[in-house]
Amino acid sequence: MKKIFIAVVFLIIVLYTKAQSIRKLQDPANQFIIDRAIDIDTAGGVIYFKVDSLKTNELFTTYYSFTGLGPLDSMPKVRIIRDSILADEDSPEPNLYHDVYLQYYNGILVEGSDFTINHDGENVWSSSGLIVEGLNLNTTPEINEVTALNYATAHISCESYDWDSSGNTPVGSLVLFPVENYDTSIANNYKLVWKFTIVGFNPYYNKNIYVNANNGAIITELNNTHSNGSFNHLYYGQKTDLDTRKKGGNLFISDNWYLHANDNFRNILTTDNNGYRGQRYDAQPWDWDYMSKSDGDDIWGNDNWSATAAHYCAQKTWDYYKLSTLNRNGMTGWGKHVRIVADYPLYYGEAAAYDTKFGNDHLLIGRKSNRYMATYDVLGHEFTHGVVQNSNPLPYYSISGAINESFSDIFGFMVERYIFGYVRNWTIAEDAITLRNMQFPNSYSCPSHFLQSPYWKNPLNRNDDEGGVHYNSGVMNRWFYLLSMGGSEVVSGQTRNVGSIGIDKAARIAYTTMINGKNFDINNNTNFNFVRANSLDAARKLYGICSNEYNQTCAAWRAVNVGVACATCNISNWYNNNNQSLITSTNERESSVISLNVFPNPALDKITIILEEANNDLNYDGYQLTILDVNGKKLINKKVKSISNVDLDIATFASGVYFVNVTTDSWTKITKFIKN
Repeated sequence: MKKIFIAVVFLIIVLYTKAQSIRKLQDPANQFIIDRAIDIDTAGGVIYFKVDSLKTNELFTTYYSFTGLGPLDSMPKVRIIRDSILADEDSPEPNLYHDVYLQYYNGILVEGSDFTINHDGENVWSSSGLIVEGLNLNTTPEINEVTALNYATAHISCESYDWDSSGNTPVGSLVLFPVENYDTSIANNYKLVWKFTIVGFNPYYNKNIYVNANNGAIITELNNTHSNGSFNHLYYGQKTDLDTRKKGGNLFISDNWYLHANDNFRNILTTDNNGYRGQRYDAQPWDWDYMSKSDGDDIWGNDNWSATAAHYCAQKTWDYYKLSTLNRNGMTGWGKHVRIVADYPLYYGEAAAYDTKFGNDHLLIGRKSNRYMATYDVLGHEFTHGVVQNSNPLPYYSISGAINESFSDIFGFMVERYIFGYVRNWTIAEDAITLRNMQFPNSYSCPSHFLQSPYWKNPLNRNDDEGGVHYNSGVMNRWFYLLSMGGSEVVSGQTRNVGSIGIDKAARIAYTTMINGKNFDINNNTNFNFVRANSLDAARKLYGICSNEYNQTCAAWRAVNVGVACATCNISNWYNNNNQSLITSTNERESSVISLNVFPNPALDKITIILEEANNDLNYDGYQLTILDVNGKKLINKKVKSISNVDLDIATFASGVYFVNVTTDSWTKITKFIKN
């Protein structure tokens, strides 16, 4: 009887623990989930919602009872992240918003409780994070802040601290922290602690230290200098800004640093093909929490050179996408992790690969002619395959595959240019072994224009490089080069000229094309007509009807033998041909003394137009103010005496991009804004 009783108790404990491990919000038995979810990752805490099934801000209000939160819990929104390319050039369609919430219990922060809701401004697409359920503890500390700090400094035992000179004694904050097994699924593991950030000297100390608020015991110490790992890159020399992380991040204690980039929005995990405990990448399951590549002091040197080299290049690629005017948060746009397997034995002559076998988030970096391919442009190239797959997928064969390859070459080039700050070359992977040349595709057996013999590959021959995806990409690569730098291409004895619009503008057009339109025709995957059409649409949205950027985008396609000849688009002719009346002036004159701005941007109901003139003595007989949509239709057209904080009502405008024209008898200024 005693043995049976023990067995029953054990079973109850197991079932309780299992029930605790799957939160209510992720539980497939939750009716809330049944009605609204497409898919649930119970272990990873991600829910994918059906279209129109959940509105922004409803989860922790209307559906609070389905979340697992108790009466003393709260989930305030602490920040909103927005992916767009608004930093410099307006985006025709802003990407997702990401609302970040933190869990509080009785007003006390639950450490590590970040919860993100991804939405388009109205409808939730997915959520990510786990809620700590069943919290039930006293939140009144038995020792005060000063006593807790004394416990902390006694434990650290530095000769001096930064507040000895500054006088700014560390401020403690009360948080709830898991202290047993670091299992955040069991509420009983959480204790009330005092958290301090302390900098000390002799020995040097810069950590967050957690002190039990009831008895003064030191719970843990977490290093604040984790992202400054150093190593020697086999191509680029010594680097001191390798983004690494201690195992488990904020909630674990470990002496080892792992290749997990987590600063500045990054989320990159790297190992090599040996995997965890000798397990190959191909063999599942794959335990990324225990990656094999680790270092005790974060000074890697030449150790684990293949993993550190690939990790660093991916880190810099993430930075380009996030910190440039593209402002994209990772391959997905909302910050999902990227997983890298270094020094992977690829087949079929491939040097590196973006792999979709295990979830659209893996990069495999291998070798070509025994040269390791962890270069800036190669990682940028493979990363961009992930951007394409997660935003606007292109089938990997025939012309759509060539377009896919070209987008990846374009942004591999842009990553390298971003890192060095200048154009080193127009080749791909040259630091290891050159694969292609965007300026002169023929030099690596790629066509520089559509159907160019003998370089053109038959798109229907899938047995030859899937229809020439790595070769026919030369056509679009050459298009991007000509659009960026200008030049000419000879097609059938005819010289076709293109004017330069600059690399940054060409990249914005390419990026907008890449993510915003269907770039191939499934019924005729043998030409570039769809990507051409979408690039013209992008140029029109970004820079306006009949802009030089629009004209040169068309000219660059004609130069590479794609599409009909482009008649120069003149704005006055365009208005006349489309039965539109033209504003006073037709030629925009860039002026360093005049600045035209719209606030807010994006806008909802109203905008304010501000014209700043350096010379206040300039006198004009009024200003012509015109608002046009992307099709050139005038929505507002009026004469104003002064443009100093002019307010306009745009509540009835449809969502999209609009152009503001301000014209005098001698100049025109144009800017744009987005209506949400």
